[in-house]
Amino acid sequence: MPKTPYTQAPVISPSEELGGRGYDQFLRATFNNRDTADYRYNKRIFITMCQAPSASYGFIDPPGTSGSAGIAPLRTTLSGSYPDGGLAIRTNDISELSTAEIVSYDRSAQRFNISKNFNFNQNYVAVQKTGLADHNHAVTPGSFISGSYVLSMCNDDNPSLLVELNKEQALPDEIGDSEFVILPTNIHPFIKDNLNYFLAKGGVNVSGDSTPNIKLDLTHRNLL
Repeated sequence: MPKTPYTQAPVISPSEELGGRGYDQFLRATFNNRDTADYRYNKRIFITMCQAPSASYGFIDPPGTSGSAGIAPLRTTLSGSYPDGGLAIRTNDISELSTAEIVSYDRSAQRFNISKNFNFNQNYVAVQKTGLADHNHAVTPGSFISGSYVLSMCNDDNPSLLVELNKEQALPDEIGDSEFVILPTNIHPFIKDNLNYFLAKGGVNVSGDSTPNIKLDLTHRNLL
């Protein structure tokens, strides 16, 4: 029987990997893009602290992989995602996904300055360092992967929402060239009955020449 040839495990180097200099250039370009926006609140930048994904997210990347596909938002309402000895932190805002808005980047200190209005609801501490007393801490919360975060930009040029979406499951064929709508499962029947009407009012041409003639269906308007 012939021997199976030895195959070395692949080393995964994602194309988005940047060195220190490249990362600095990336951040400068990102904030310059925001600061030259047409109006003040366009192109807002958010940072999300992350953890390793579990089966509940529908995928588990093999060891050694990196990049946004290998991490998931750190929920502060789940055990392991809030400080040891504490309780789940419920705020009903984006901070429950360990997400905060970045208002500026301090290049000299290599530090993000976070918005006071859209801040984190807890502290995140990176991997323990030795020799420096003020950095000699264990990782917290427990599920935090040191240094793992995602930067997001909310671009109002194309109205959008920041949502948690498993694209591999929800959009297996990518976004395509056609318009589509993401709806919650508990959408009110009145809205569901009138999707074309409201989309048309929002500037989406859903029915071609007949779009201006779409009428409002009042059947379920008063349904509780």
